[in-house]
Amino acid sequence: RYVLAMAEIPAHAERAQIDPNGDGELSPAEVDRYRTAAAAALLHGVELEIDDTVTPLELQAATLSFPSGQAG
Repeated sequence: RYVLAMAEIPAHAERAQIDPNGDGELSPAEVDRYRTAAAAALLHGVELEIDDTVTPLELQAATLSFPSGQAG
């Protein structure tokens, strides 16, 4: 399991990448596109080695959430 948690300011700045049309609304398609691309980018270059054998990792699931922070 890999969890990437961003503080409010970086997460707010990242929304521009998630919302390429700039309408301020994150559509399901935009969220899905971003989530898929971000998960693939995080997985790239990561490997698991067990007893000198590289075991390939594969994406099982990816989620994206926007919990409210202190500044809302």
